[in-house]
Amino acid sequence: MVKVSVIVPVYNPGSNIDQCISSLLGQSLPDDEYEVIFVDDGSTDETPARLDELAEAHANVRVEHIPNSGWPGRPRNVGIDLAQGEYVYFVDNDDRLGKEAPDARFYAMSERAVCRYMKMITLPKLRDALRELAPEVRVDPETARKARVPIERMVAIG
Repeated sequence: MVKVSVIVPVYNPGSNIDQCISSLLGQSLPDDEYEVIFVDDGSTDETPARLDELAEAHANVRVEHIPNSGWPGRPRNVGIDLAQGEYVYFVDNDDRLGKEAPDARFYAMSERAVCRYMKMITLPKLRDALRELAPEVRVDPETARKARVPIERMVAIG
């Protein structure tokens, strides 16, 4: 069972993604308990091919290529849609995680819906809360991008 889905939006990171990749592959959780989802936001450098090779070499790594959206919310939303884990953990492509980051946070989060400082969300609870709060509301990504509203400010769950 996948416990944690780690979502990494990427756009032309070059070698700045090296430490992120190394830290994600060196986690203490067994590979079958976490997945890494790289969402390539239309990179024009060597990133798409590099991530595809990484996914071929590691069963718990997936890559989704999307046309450039110009904002980080779109790749994160795509990653959420693809996530199979009980929890989602957002990592930027220049982040570096400690060896037990998702593992420790998974257990710490077992009773919480959202932890803003750890950037980890329980997907079923988030989806349920959104449906309950505003079932008819759909956020248009283009409108949100133009308004320059971070996704974290669009939805507040207490």
